[in-house]
Amino acid sequence: MGRVRRRDRPRGDPRVPHQRRPPGERGAGRRRDPGGAEKRPTDHWLEALTEAGFPNGPINDVRDIADHEQSRARNLVVDHEDPDWGSCLLPGHPIRFPEYDATVRSPAPRLGEHTEEVFAEVADDQTTLDEWTEGGAFGD
Repeated sequence: MGRVRRRDRPRGDPRVPHQRRPPGERGAGRRRDPGGAEKRPTDHWLEALTEAGFPNGPINDVRDIADHEQSRARNLVVDHEDPDWGSCLLPGHPIRFPEYDATVRSPAPRLGEHTEEVFAEVADDQTTLDEWTEGGAFGD
């Protein structure tokens, strides 16, 4: 985590003890996790930090977010039937508008699924598109 420096104290301020030590000695003698902090559950730290008046929250991984009841209730994670993968989870739309339906209606396009349609609009004619295809412009 980054350090916070008070604006009224410039770098090299002699009132800041660690800045008076030579660079090789900074942090010397510190041990990582001397109190076994890594062995305590998240709930312990959330409670301790809240009691001490520190704003805090858990650090979630993707599974935690997908399984959280709030994510499901707000449709931030939605079940989807993909033609290739079957049942899977997709991120829902995070922003809601009153007149807009933000549901997932189709799977993501497959690699190259719309390539010809898109480039047909910029090619001068079908011959140009065929030349690009033969030249490997769109992959194998």
